[in-house]
Amino acid sequence: MTQKTLIVGLHEAKKAHLKWISRVEELVGNTLSDSPLIESSAAECILGKWLAHEIKSIDQNSKIFKSFAAVDTHHKELHNLYLELLALKSGKGQNKVLFGVQRIILWWHPTLSVSSQIKKKYHLLKNKSEVLFKAMDVLEGAIGLYRGDIKYTGKIHL
Repeated sequence: MTQKTLIVGLHEAKKAHLKWISRVEELVGNTLSDSPLIESSAAECILGKWLAHEIKSIDQNSKIFKSFAAVDTHHKELHNLYLELLALKSGKGQNKVLFGVQRIILWWHPTLSVSSQIKKKYHLLKNKSEVLFKAMDVLEGAIGLYRGDIKYTGKIHL
């Protein structure tokens, strides 16, 4: 395994994450009707699979493992935000029919509306995505400095 092939795998995972974020944006903007196209679980998407595969071959006491773990944590948090956003978008737990006082309160206080909650959750998701990319940049730097033995196959298991 070479550092270069590991970095190439990380770049592939980054590209896949960018596509994932684009699909989430389309879903939020109502231009994507089929939400199953978006992997909801962190373990299902390309980045999650790449992380799960590669982290197995890293010494847990090394600095690079901490970088992998940080990326993994941010990635899981990102998917949790997506699940919360998806629940809001699908109306789970929301009262679809509002009467009287409830309707007046939502009109008077628009920050309580489902659409504003979706926008806030999406904003949090975008921020978490930026944090994730910064962590991936740190990981890339750590890979460049790493001298340990990594068993890298060069493949992302789908």
